[in-house]
Amino acid sequence: MYLCILHIGDMTRNIMNARKLAKIKADIDSARRKAVTARDLIAIATALGRKEFTGRGKEPTYLSTVFPFARPIAIPKHGNATIPPGTKKNILNDLEDDWLRFKEKVDKEAEASHVEENYDYEN
Repeated sequence: MYLCILHIGDMTRNIMNARKLAKIKADIDSARRKAVTARDLIAIATALGRKEFTGRGKEPTYLSTVFPFARPIAIPKHGNATIPPGTKKNILNDLEDDWLRFKEKVDKEAEASHVEENYDYEN
């Protein structure tokens, strides 16, 4: 079993916010309703902080830079061919798991900053 931990910084504090999360969720929902290529899925994966790791398996694997214990996602690249429906569904489910992790993290940080603001105001 491989464990590769990549860290580019605290993505939720520097980059991810509610607006970007909403756009990524819309992209995931849109991809569920139409035929997609690897390029479409890779764009969503990179928006969620995943980087390509070519050291395992036949297909390029994308590892999360923010959540090191998140499942690696293999996204098959075969030119401009569309991804088969079952494969697409599995990849999108994994990407949606990342989205949920980000949402929880952003919500907790927003709640913590709100509590800090109220504490500062009372004192």
